[in-house]
Amino acid sequence: MSYSPPPPISLAIQSTSAARSALPVYHRLRDSIEAYLTIVVAARAVGRWIEHQTGWPIRKFVKIARCYHTIQIQADQQRTNWHKSGPRCSPR
Repeated sequence: MSYSPPPPISLAIQSTSAARSALPVYHRLRDSIEAYLTIVVAARAVGRWIEHQTGWPIRKFVKIARCYHTIQIQADQQRTNWHKSGPRCSPR
């Protein structure tokens, strides 16, 4: 067996810093969970609103809306247009 000398201190500190950044940040875990739950609750609220407005189940709406390539969303007095290029499809 050959003996190799230990790496210099600066190299050990750099590798420790890199390893530390790869670990999860537990003090931000609560913020991550709250953000996730906010998105889930908002998505469910939007889904229920769409079901109420269209009278369709959300599954049918998503299947049909997936085929459209230009969408206009109005929230209060603000309108947003979104366009996606690509082949059109026929909903099944």
